[in-house]
Amino acid sequence: MKRIVVMITCVLLLSGCNKELEYRGTTKHKQQKIEDQIVEKTEEMLYFDELLNSKENIGFLLSTYSSFDKIDFKELLIEFPEKYSTLLSSTTIEYNNLIKSYPELEGKEVYKMTSNNLKKYIKEKTKYALEDYEKNNLSQLIYMEAYDTYYTTSKFSTDRLIDTYKVTSDSNIYNVYYKYNNNRYKVTLKKVDNNYLFTSNIINN
Repeated sequence: MKRIVVMITCVLLLSGCNKELEYRGTTKHKQQKIEDQIVEKTEEMLYFDELLNSKENIGFLLSTYSSFDKIDFKELLIEFPEKYSTLLSSTTIEYNNLIKSYPELEGKEVYKMTSNNLKKYIKEKTKYALEDYEKNNLSQLIYMEAYDTYYTTSKFSTDRLIDTYKVTSDSNIYNVYYKYNNNRYKVTLKKVDNNYLFTSNIINN
């Protein structure tokens, strides 16, 4: 009789242990961090992945700003948008004058963008004039007054990509949540006709 009682007690204890372990495992699963979960991409997320990673747009995501006028131009214009810039020929007087002032550019591919094209670019992407900006770090870009033109040899890194994980919208305002370089951000876009205009980009960890 004692043996039967002991066996029943052991069975109950083992059964209780199994339930406790199962419960703890479930709790741990529920506490899994959101960033560790796999997000299934919707068509809308894939669309914004492509839009934000395009070379004409990605510069607007490399700095944080609470309003359009506080954009960091040094980050925005690492690589000039192809539509508004050209490769500077090394056989021109302009190139020779540039190298005299900036000898470190010699032998490199130099791209140029006139002030007028910069104004057009900014206007197209935000609908605001360049004069409305604080022009943060614009003076740090390579510039020659004689040609009223900016120059660069740099290109955007292609090993880090914008990774959208959520999109919300209210009328024509879109909030796109994305991961980039181990951080989370929220970029706010305003849709006008078929264009998306940049208004802010903030950290959202």
